[in-house]
Amino acid sequence: LEPEILVIDEVLSVGDANFQVKCTTKMGNLARDGRTVLFVSHNMGAVAELCDRCLQLEKGRIVQDGETNEVIQKYLTSSQLIHTDGIITPGMHLRGDRSVCFNSIALFDEDGDPSSSLPFGSPLHFRLEFEVRKPIRQSQIVVTSEKLDGTIISVFNHNDDPGQEPQDLQPGTYSANMKVALPLLPGSYSVDLTARPAAEYGAGRGEWDWVQRAMTFDIGTRTADGEHLFLTGGMVRPLAKWTIDASG
Repeated sequence: LEPEILVIDEVLSVGDANFQVKCTTKMGNLARDGRTVLFVSHNMGAVAELCDRCLQLEKGRIVQDGETNEVIQKYLTSSQLIHTDGIITPGMHLRGDRSVCFNSIALFDEDGDPSSSLPFGSPLHFRLEFEVRKPIRQSQIVVTSEKLDGTIISVFNHNDDPGQEPQDLQPGTYSANMKVALPLLPGSYSVDLTARPAAEYGAGRGEWDWVQRAMTFDIGTRTADGEHLFLTGGMVRPLAKWTIDASG
C-alpha cells in the first residue's frame, strides 16, 4: 500500500518480533516520505519511538495534544498511582510469605533530606526499613527502578556490592541504605522492593516479600547548580569522555 494517510490501530499487539520490526520500519519510512501515519496504541514505548506528535483521547475527546514525550509523561502520571510518602501499606505486598516484610522506603537528596523530587544528576540514596519475622538464611534485598510504563531500568541486588554478602538474619527490625550514581533523564520513576533467598532468581520463586511501586519520584530538568538539561533520547545520560582525531 502507498496511502497518503495510514491508520494503524494496535497492530503491534499481534505478531512475532520480526513482524513488529517490519511494521515499525514501514511506518517510519512512510512518515519520512511525507505521508501521514496515525498510530493508535497503548504501548507507550512504541508511541515514543514512532511519533513526534501525540494525542490523548478520553471518552472520545482530546484531552492532550502536544509533543510526544510530554503527553506520555502527563498521561502516565495522571492514570497511575503516584505514591511519594514511602509508607508501605498492607495492600502493597503483592507476593511472598512475609518472613521479611518491608515497612517503608525513603529517598534522600544530597543534603540528606527526604525528597520525592531530585535535580538531574543527583545520586539516588534510598533507605529501606523492613521487619524480619522469623530466622532467615542467605537473605538478598533487591531494589528495582522502573519507568512508570513498567520498563525496567536497573535491578540492584544488595550482594552485588563486593563488600556485602547474603546475610542470615534473626527476627527484628532492620534498615538498608543504597546509594548509586544513576543519571536518569528527567521524568517520573518508581521503585519495586524484593526480599528473597539469594539463590532464588525470577518472579514468583521463593520471595519473602515483593512490593510493587513502593515509591514514585521525579527527576527534574535542571541540575543542582541550576543548569538546564538539553533533553535527549534514552533513559540515562552518563557523562561520556570523547576524543576526535584526524585520521588522515
